[in-house]
Amino acid sequence: MCKNARSYKKSDRSKRAANLLQSFVECITAFDDIFEKTCLYNKKSDKKSPLDYSEYVKELNWTDVCSVVWSLSRLDEAVNSIHTDKDSKVECITAKIIAMAAQYCTELQSLSLEPRELSTHDYLQSCFASIKSLPRLRHFVWGSSMSENDALCQLATIAQNLESITINHCYQNVDFISENIALLVRSQHRLKSFTVKHGDLEMYAILDLLQAHANSLESITFSGVVLRQNREVESVQFSKLKCIKIDTCTHISNSSWEPLLAADFPILREFVCETHDSKVQELTKFIYGHGGALTTLLLTGQRISNTCSKAIIESCHNLTLLSVSINAETVFFIAKIIANLPKLHSVVLTNSGFWYEQAIDLLFSGLSKYWLPNLYQMELKSVDSFQTNFLERFLSKSNPPLRSLIINNRVGVTEECLNLIIEYLYSTLEILKVGFKKECISESCIQKVKSVIKTFELYEYHVV
Repeated sequence: MCKNARSYKKSDRSKRAANLLQSFVECITAFDDIFEKTCLYNKKSDKKSPLDYSEYVKELNWTDVCSVVWSLSRLDEAVNSIHTDKDSKVECITAKIIAMAAQYCTELQSLSLEPRELSTHDYLQSCFASIKSLPRLRHFVWGSSMSENDALCQLATIAQNLESITINHCYQNVDFISENIALLVRSQHRLKSFTVKHGDLEMYAILDLLQAHANSLESITFSGVVLRQNREVESVQFSKLKCIKIDTCTHISNSSWEPLLAADFPILREFVCETHDSKVQELTKFIYGHGGALTTLLLTGQRISNTCSKAIIESCHNLTLLSVSINAETVFFIAKIIANLPKLHSVVLTNSGFWYEQAIDLLFSGLSKYWLPNLYQMELKSVDSFQTNFLERFLSKSNPPLRSLIINNRVGVTEECLNLIIEYLYSTLEILKVGFKKECISESCIQKVKSVIKTFELYEYHVV
């Protein structure tokens, strides 16, 4: 954007961020005048019109803009030593660019804000106050622990067509429900997705807040939050909800599950509970209550008990994708689930046991007891090693028509293993991804596999 950028001296580099802001302002507010300012626009290098940001910009990401500003604000050593001062200047310029774009970019659809300083919050609030409406804004991310600021309250009056809201408190031990967040959520007309990351909250308080969108909400995500005990629980219904995700949450007590157990989710299709702090008994109750419509069940990190596996078999008749952790104790329960769900086409199995438990050998042994005509995709993660004879037993007796096989192993497959896979799956397999050691597989074997499999990927493990 600068004609003689290469000739800048070190002392002038601190002006780059300011020039970026100035150029951005002029592209938006004075599009016609930019031709007259040759110091900002070089016609010799580009004879096309400069970009009209007001019609082009559809997404504003705070982190991306901040990264550009930071890279351009290469201050002198004296200023650079005051790190907090530089942070403040970078955030100030970032806020000005974001605010300017929000005021003039009529096609804006996605907005991400991550202000850290109180002065930035106040600036954003005054900016939003001057905007009549953001009618096309559909996606909003708030990444700040300062949720009591009036910037959110002001945004609630100008952006009421949001389809997704993400609240990221960035720090634990922050009370999630603030009046401004609640106001922003309630002001929406067509909210479809709601995500909360970090902070302390009650499950029921969130469901109660979202109850106003019961006829439009399709997805709820809890990520890294502390789930407190619920002070009260009443039954709520979400007629359109298709997905619930609980990811790396902590302090999940029996009380934390009560709102989910009491709620009505008639078309729930996907349930994700990837956390080590869950209660197997409550998870089992949830599956019995809401498993009938599920097509996707991701329980990585959970310890699947016999009663839980029984609940999945008896309730999840429409399940097509299952992702679970396995070890020597649970592997036969998992094999039984795979065998008893005829619509289950894809499985992702993560080995959570110790290497000496030989969980993968036990898995192949358990699966070999069943005929699996509907198993099309299998992915094995964190595999230490397995014996080829167990793999052969599984492929020969279960006869799975696998179209995709991914083995993420830490020691690499052998040439004998690849030959077995080709021998039994050559007519169905389209995707094969495995780890290997170069000294264990010949080039001729690799070429043979490539001639048969449409998509064949190897990632090499080096022997130390």
